[in-house]
Amino acid sequence: MSCLGNLCDMNNKIIVNKAIKIHFIGIGGIGMSGLAEIMHSLGYVVSGSDIRINENVSRLISISREAIVFYENHQRNNVVGKDLVVYSSAIRPDNEELLEAKSRKIPCVHRSDLLSQIIGDKLQIVVSGTHGKTTTTSLCATIIERAGLDPIVINGGVINEYGSNAKYGSGKIAVTESDESDGSFRHLSPMVSIVTNIERDHMDFYTDMDHMLNVFSEFILNTRSIGFYDECRSIFGMAVLCLDCPNIRRLLSNYEFGKIKISTYGLSEDHNPEYLATNISTDASNTYFDIKTKDASFGRFSIPTFGKHNVSNALASFIATRSLGVDLDVIRGSLSGFTGVKRRFTNIGSVNGARVYDDYAHHPTEINAVIDSARSIVVKNNGRIIVVFQPHKHTRLTDLFDGFVRSLSGADVVVVLSVYSVNETPSKSHQDESDLHDALLSISVQAYKASNKDMVMQILNDINVVQQDVVLFVGAGDINSMSASIVSHR
Repeated sequence: MSCLGNLCDMNNKIIVNKAIKIHFIGIGGIGMSGLAEIMHSLGYVVSGSDIRINENVSRLISISREAIVFYENHQRNNVVGKDLVVYSSAIRPDNEELLEAKSRKIPCVHRSDLLSQIIGDKLQIVVSGTHGKTTTTSLCATIIERAGLDPIVINGGVINEYGSNAKYGSGKIAVTESDESDGSFRHLSPMVSIVTNIERDHMDFYTDMDHMLNVFSEFILNTRSIGFYDECRSIFGMAVLCLDCPNIRRLLSNYEFGKIKISTYGLSEDHNPEYLATNISTDASNTYFDIKTKDASFGRFSIPTFGKHNVSNALASFIATRSLGVDLDVIRGSLSGFTGVKRRFTNIGSVNGARVYDDYAHHPTEINAVIDSARSIVVKNNGRIIVVFQPHKHTRLTDLFDGFVRSLSGADVVVVLSVYSVNETPSKSHQDESDLHDALLSISVQAYKASNKDMVMQILNDINVVQQDVVLFVGAGDINSMSASIVSHR
């Protein structure tokens, strides 16, 4: 029997007794920090450990230094006196805190099990996909919030409007970003399930693309058929899928979804989506687009960001929130007033007059999207796109190596940092930053290598960064600390 099963066998004493002490192993992770904040908001005694203090930990400590206790590094003593231990798939089975908790018979639950208990009685919008989850979740949350529905929100990035990636609301709706990296999103029961796209990634968990598609199909099949606001109001569930993605089209061709309502969307008429975003244009601050179906036109919308991928994300949020009955004008105003997500094409300052953006992109498709967004800025003034890239994990770099080379070749200058390695044991068969740097040089990309901030600053000086250029700091590791220090230094 699982630890969660034991928890339930205790008549939910752990969940209803707010005097218990909950410990999060790896509390600095974006998903874990959000759950920790929610549990603190609910009145539980929260602690957590991680190998270092990062921005997520600092945010939690700033909320309540006394109520949220942080232990730097993983040590057995950290779990002593705790009543419940929460872990994620990033925590190895031989983690000393996890082993100590089990030896003391302290209930241990995976983060997905805790999440499912927190939002189990809510009408859930659950956003999945390889790319675009965080922005789409944020857009949905913004719309639901401005509709006055006070949602629970757990996101994979800091929503600027909240200053956090989590919020506990008293309303009936929960908006959550799911985690496909370990298949744990199958534990959720969405009212509205969104799949933005499906691409090759996390192949340390998935055996192949067929396995990945099968797991996504299980997620979609968990979509509920009906939910209730109250005694008088009910809504029907649906899965919202982007037809611009070849693997989603393959999913729909190869799997049966029974009575689950499927709503499709996209930017291309070629695949005949139910909802189409069209007539896309931009100005200095916004992207504009129309939304229509075969039978209806919903008018003109805008979002204060760039890139067709963000139009697609906005379209998904439109469909999801309309299905919950949100007024059209509320959706339109929420999209136009969206304040963004931290580390999603975030303008953090300038270097020599050139605008500097920070982005979490760590997959070739995401890098393409970031460069595409930057290109819409520099094309008008004949500037350059300079990408400072930190590869995230040797395993991902090796598995998607050719894709990284192709995507980075869209920049004018590339600075490759050392690989940010986490939860892996690199081997000689893995490719590294030198391999990526050499591959870019071999196709005549102006590429450099750097291992620290000073080297990056020197390269930016040497290539004579000017006002017309855009500098992108890109990666899922700790590159944002470097970018912030470089901007503040200048």
